[in-house]
Amino acid sequence: KMSDDDIWRLNRGGHDPQKVYAAYHKAVSTKGQPTVLLIKTVKGFGMGKSGEGKNTAHQTKKLIDEDVRAFRDEPRNPNIGAQLRKDFIEPRDAANDRSVPHQYLRVRLLPDWETLPYDHFSPHQDLVSQRLATLHHVAHKERDVLVVAATTALYRLAPPEYLAAFTFFLKQGTRLDVDALRAQMALAGYQHVTQVVSPGEFSVRGGLIDLFPMGSALPYRLDLFDADIESIKTFDVDTQRTLYPVPDVRLLPAREFPQDEAGRTRFRTRYREVFEGDPSRSPLYKDVSNGVVPGGIEYYLPLFFETTATLADYLPQDAVVAFVGDVAAAVERFWQDTDSRYKLLRGDKSRPLLPPTAVF
Repeated sequence: KMSDDDIWRLNRGGHDPQKVYAAYHKAVSTKGQPTVLLIKTVKGFGMGKSGEGKNTAHQTKKLIDEDVRAFRDEPRNPNIGAQLRKDFIEPRDAANDRSVPHQYLRVRLLPDWETLPYDHFSPHQDLVSQRLATLHHVAHKERDVLVVAATTALYRLAPPEYLAAFTFFLKQGTRLDVDALRAQMALAGYQHVTQVVSPGEFSVRGGLIDLFPMGSALPYRLDLFDADIESIKTFDVDTQRTLYPVPDVRLLPAREFPQDEAGRTRFRTRYREVFEGDPSRSPLYKDVSNGVVPGGIEYYLPLFFETTATLADYLPQDAVVAFVGDVAAAVERFWQDTDSRYKLLRGDKSRPLLPPTAVF
């Protein structure tokens, strides 16, 4: 007889990379009939009681320091700050029986794309949002500890200059050219929609502008008075009701690669340099040329830049790197799996693949 704890500790297939890879490999190897994969996962897996198995998991895991502080300081929550201080156990100097000054470590996780190498679908927009926010914080030395899976650290990244060029701020009380904002949002890869519900979207309705910046847990609503930003407030995506005011908004690019004309031109040029044959026969080439973002385009990221970066390019020069577990073995397994997938999938002439050494 199994207890609830025993059942909870079962290794569910959706959280086992080897099982997922084995199922996917079997699916792509099956010919002549469709294949359906049914994978068991737990929402918010690994978050513990704060989010595991709960509908609030996605919102909870996206909370950043600024959101927690804004919630704490909201006038309608007068007891939150006091309660947090009451529940926190301060470090003590045992020898002198007194409290000692403490400072919270600013910890950030760089999430993985959670796709297999050379997949034909893109990572979830929430993951891209978290990755961009983390890279921005690290580049500006706004984090003390960065947690990264060994395999995630192998991926080539957009250069820090790309994030700097496509990041901008909107502040309360400043003037705003709505047409210029539309153009700037489009250059940054944001999608214009009728109702904002996901990161990377924006909507303009007269004097109201809704934005869901990448790297933010909540969307923002700008209320304009003539051409001035009168107020900026967060709002709930379900009820569309405003929550609390903020002084400014940071907008990161919507993707890890440029989607402007210069970026598409660079992609087309590099594509013709790297791959043989007629590019007009490639649906992926034509989609990018027409401003469409095809699934799995992230594995062609090096084609959007003259040079790519590594995680080390974002870290300060005096950063200390700590290895936990058998990192070398994990990297070796990843290279073997990636090489196997490359050899398996590279035969598709309509979708040629960059070699692993160009992507990782």
